[in-house]
Amino acid sequence: MTTFDAVRAGFRIARRYPGIGAIETIWRTAFTILVVLVILTGSSFFLKNVILSDPELKMLRSKVPVFVSAEVQRLLIRYGPDLWHLFLFVSIFSGVMWLLFASVFRPGIVGMLADAFERERQNGSSNSTGRGFSKDIRSFFGRIGMVNFTYVFFSALVVILSVGVFWGSVFLGVHLPAVIAPWVTIVCVTVGLTLMFFIWAVIDLVTDMAQIAVVFEELSFSASIRRTAKVIQRRFGAVIGIGLVIFVLRCLSALIFGLLNMAANFVLGAVSMPLAIATGVVFWFIQSVLLYYLFVVNLASFACLFEPQTIVASHPLPLSEKIIYEH
Repeated sequence: MTTFDAVRAGFRIARRYPGIGAIETIWRTAFTILVVLVILTGSSFFLKNVILSDPELKMLRSKVPVFVSAEVQRLLIRYGPDLWHLFLFVSIFSGVMWLLFASVFRPGIVGMLADAFERERQNGSSNSTGRGFSKDIRSFFGRIGMVNFTYVFFSALVVILSVGVFWGSVFLGVHLPAVIAPWVTIVCVTVGLTLMFFIWAVIDLVTDMAQIAVVFEELSFSASIRRTAKVIQRRFGAVIGIGLVIFVLRCLSALIFGLLNMAANFVLGAVSMPLAIATGVVFWFIQSVLLYYLFVVNLASFACLFEPQTIVASHPLPLSEKIIYEH
């Protein structure tokens, strides 16, 4: 199966079984709303402890960029520890909630994909194969949870390394001559962060495909990682092609909705700011639904690369007797 065959099959599965995308949208939207509420609650508690004098308010309200930036720097120094605690709390809470939500819903979603592929093999039959959403969750919650924990752990490690790359580049630039320091810093930051993004993309790819191996072939955590590595090694071109196609479609959707949102803010902002905010929320939700739909397409496309495994018996079977027909 070529790259475009897999992508077409992914679009066909996502279109014929909209319930998969609906459940993906529901749990991701609920997770996003929960995180936003936590951020708003934490920010409200933080702002209650922020005390600004009249001169500081005047500096912030002034339209001179130098004064505003200087005052912001002083406030960051003063309230930096509190901001760090807020950021750490929100990050840990978001990671734990994502791990819980994804480990609960993803087994059922991938199980629905497996059911959809089975129906497609039966020439589009609408008869169920006997799989159940809750049954798949009970069967694969632990293994999918281990895959998701691996994703969260290594993603956090990539973020820490990215911060280290940034500050290391800045530190290197400070200790170089002023003529070449900016260029060295820019090159180091660009190359380093690009490498970190590539590593994160590989982590995301492997864990997504490992979830397919867990549910489609009922493998253990370690076996699913090995199976994913074999699929990527054997179908490397198709894997890269599917990832690039979906990535380009996501970028196009972000560009289109970004331009629409900017135009709406420009037009409605002069009329009514609450209306502009509501329109922005609507655009965000529609774009999110499209991105979740593309995620299901991406997952279904990768599932096409998993060929049925041949079961090898542990002991040789006896040969059947030969029947000789004489004519």
